[in-house]
Amino acid sequence: MALSDRYLSKFTSVWAQEIIEYLKGREQAGFNAVPMASNLLKLDRFCNERQLKAKVFSREDAEAYRLIRNHEALGTRYGRVSADKVFFATM
Repeated sequence: MALSDRYLSKFTSVWAQEIIEYLKGREQAGFNAVPMASNLLKLDRFCNERQLKAKVFSREDAEAYRLIRNHEALGTRYGRVSADKVFFATM
């Protein structure tokens, strides 16, 4: 399933452009980018909630992001955090 521009337009944080370029690159490499896009959308929302204005993801941000959310299973948390680690490793 290909990522649509409508889906990609949901990214609005300070990291939006980098996330979009990353997902397009993954898709061009032959990966299904939709599951990763879903997890990165959660990261994007988190950045907006914390009102991040600079392209810096501090240790405090990372610690807050990796906390288990209400009603979130441990496996779900693992998938969410792992996708974001891979993204930030490419920066």
